[in-house]
Amino acid sequence: MAPPRALVIVGAGGQGREALDTVEALNAAAPAPVWRFLGFLAHDDRTAELLAARGVAVIGPVERLGDGSLEPDAEVVVAIGDPAVRRRVADEVAAAGRRAATLVHPSAQVGSQVVLGEGAYVGPAAVLTTNVRVGRHAIVNVAATLSHDVVVGDFATIGPGSHLAGNVHIGDDADLGIGVVARPGSSIGAGAVVGAGAVVIGDLPADVVAYGVPARPVPA
Repeated sequence: MAPPRALVIVGAGGQGREALDTVEALNAAAPAPVWRFLGFLAHDDRTAELLAARGVAVIGPVERLGDGSLEPDAEVVVAIGDPAVRRRVADEVAAAGRRAATLVHPSAQVGSQVVLGEGAYVGPAAVLTTNVRVGRHAIVNVAATLSHDVVVGDFATIGPGSHLAGNVHIGDDADLGIGVVARPGSSIGAGAVVGAGAVVIGDLPADVVAYGVPARPVPA
């Protein structure tokens, strides 16, 4: 039986602690632990009390990825909500020669011919049906559903409880808030931000901020 793989999580906020929940759930569901969690990497310790309550801690800044002080085979989860910051940190992970771990919570349903990019995260109770592609370091949050032929770009974030119907395309770095709904065949451009509860019925261009039912870009 293979020994557990060493793992660090970059980011000790809510997304990071949810990622740790997934690590712990994966270990509990397997015949033997899959992961050996070393700790969080972060530039501050604002969540120290929350982390201490579950017996974990911030073990240093992100720079530890490349300074030789971590185990050489430790893999990395970049658990940061903001897509732009997540992209920057993922570049640091790659520059340090570290492998980005892909995590799927054991309660998620992942169907046939689903492709997950390096570093992707799929949260509890998420559903990915068939022929779905999720890009590198993309986040599919709690109870989100991705129907057939959905494409989610690199570093995109799909908020909790969001529902993407068939053939929806989400661009790189797009950020969908909680409960966003996208009708079949619609697309959301790269870098777009879609507010909570919005309903996307057509195509949204890149780099817009959109809210409402139906979702419409708001003036810059």
